[in-house]
Amino acid sequence: MIKRKTIEKIFLLTTTIAILLVMHLHKLMYLPADPAGAPVIVMIERGDAFSTITQRLFKKGVINDKKGFKLAGLIKGAHSKLKVGAYDLSSSMTPVEILNVLVSGKTKKHRVTFPEGYTIWDMAALLLNKKLLDEQGSKKFINLAMDPIFSKGLGVEGGTLEGFLFPDTYDFNYGVSVEEILRILVSRFNEIYDKELRYLELPRGFTIGDIVTLASIVQKETGVVEEMALISSVFHNRLLKGYRLQSDPTIIYGIMRIREFNGNLTRKDLKEKTAYNTYVIYGLPPGPVANPGKDALIAAYRPANENYLYFVSKNDGTHKFSKNLAEHNKAVRFYQKEYFRK
Repeated sequence: MIKRKTIEKIFLLTTTIAILLVMHLHKLMYLPADPAGAPVIVMIERGDAFSTITQRLFKKGVINDKKGFKLAGLIKGAHSKLKVGAYDLSSSMTPVEILNVLVSGKTKKHRVTFPEGYTIWDMAALLLNKKLLDEQGSKKFINLAMDPIFSKGLGVEGGTLEGFLFPDTYDFNYGVSVEEILRILVSRFNEIYDKELRYLELPRGFTIGDIVTLASIVQKETGVVEEMALISSVFHNRLLKGYRLQSDPTIIYGIMRIREFNGNLTRKDLKEKTAYNTYVIYGLPPGPVANPGKDALIAAYRPANENYLYFVSKNDGTHKFSKNLAEHNKAVRFYQKEYFRK
């Protein structure tokens, strides 16, 4: 028969062990590595093992006990539930807080705003500048956006995604792939088209591709929403009369397709034979010259009911519109020459 004192000793020992174990578990799960720690970004890649993630957290200084963190993950059942993405973490967070964040999927986002009228090259440069893509990724963005097979896979005909990468503000996950960025931009275009444009009547002889192409030219010609329908009317009228569109942005885009453009448009450029130069070709160019916003797309569908055939910059962001060449030449003399003498 076990003596009473022996039972008391066993009870005391087991109680002490239990208390020590509870204290140890509490330390593992609720004590931060460094209460004064600075925030860091930690990536979880697809296919990462829990041990790999633990090692990454340790190297970043977010945790100081790898074995303890693994045990905490097992106790919480979180080791198999961590979600892919980039996370804002800190060594001032407890292991439980870290695990809760990694399980929640509340990843850090990278906000990028693409202005209306940006080309594929502009977008790639912006993504590089925002450090969402590196140089290799930026080049891949351009190549894929102009890859006919990839474009067709996203439902875009014509051999390029130019015009269908909708300019808007996006919150991208860190580490997002080039393919996924392009899919998101095209998906946003489709969303806007379905919501705002699908039920508009196409102008006679126009396809959706033609609309996007014309909208891209309108977008590049003016940033003033109130003028877009007027600009559109000029181009619609010129197309109906069989006139060349004579739009400078199309010249520039044609040059950019074959070489770097230095920013200065010359008389020689006006005569250069490219597929996009509407001073040389008749009709619309073979595809969009930029990525238009919603207002430019609507203007392409619904031009103003005017007989204008020409317009010239008034040097204040707006344009002077004319119905015949004589009026236009007079406006050009005033705004492009006499304007600078005042």
